[in-house]
Amino acid sequence: MTPSLFINVVGASGVFPVVLDTCALFGPVLRDVLLEAAWDGMYRPHWSNEILAELGRNLRKLGKDDAYINHLGAELRKAFPEAIISLPSGLELGLTCDYKDRHVLAAAIAGQCSLIVTQNTRDFPGASTEPFGITVVSPSRFLCELFDLDRGQMVECLNRIAVRRTSTVEQLLNSRGLTSQAPTFTQECRTFLGLPNPTAP
Repeated sequence: MTPSLFINVVGASGVFPVVLDTCALFGPVLRDVLLEAAWDGMYRPHWSNEILAELGRNLRKLGKDDAYINHLGAELRKAFPEAIISLPSGLELGLTCDYKDRHVLAAAIAGQCSLIVTQNTRDFPGASTEPFGITVVSPSRFLCELFDLDRGQMVECLNRIAVRRTSTVEQLLNSRGLTSQAPTFTQECRTFLGLPNPTAP
């Protein structure tokens, strides 16, 4: 059964375009899960140079050096060469979402993307996005929808990430970087896999 969120955005190919906001790309574990699903063809990720620049600034505030930031940007461009959306001059003018996030909404409009994935959903009130046919959802909800779309495929994505991180799927789901950013998704995965809830420290 097609999840309700995707009814109007899944095209004939079954692969739909999604803008990933800076905060969705910031945390390494959440980023890995989102991009692994994209690499597996579950959706088509998009971002703009402005989003990547903001990502770099935020990572720099966290203490990451230029080498790390440049390497990450290069890897994103290499893995998803068609992800970049160029923003036409003046497109942000007249947009009514939070002014700091107007470049994100502009990217979705320019790229004809019906979904924006962001933790800052409150910065995109419906009145600012609905005229363009754009829905804004949290990473947790988006991953839950992908999980409902194909649970086996999502579990395979988690398995590959766990192997790369020399970890287990259970440890991955219990990692703070994922439980704090996508709590409902991690809980649904644990329930499906029969894994216990993490014990409080």
